[in-house]
Amino acid sequence: MRNKAQEKLNSTLAEIEILEQSEVVALDRLNRTLIRSPVNGIVQRVLA
Repeated sequence: MRNKAQEKLNSTLAEIEILEQSEVVALDRLNRTLIRSPVNGIVQRVLA
């Protein structure tokens, strides 16, 4: 019973570690896709 619980705990901790790494990658990707202006202000028009 105790061994089974320990195995379940180890499995869950490993899964948490994988998810935390995925979160870091996703946040990095999000931060690189944000568009930031070098100056403050409101966009009046966009030239295409």
